[in-house]
Amino acid sequence: AAAREAGRKYISVASEVLGEAAA
Repeated sequence: AAAREAGRKYISVASEVLGEAAA
């Protein structure tokens, strides 16, 4: 469960970074 939460958090951060890079 912890690993899944960490992965989800990483995806969330990566999504924000990609969004800023695309903007």
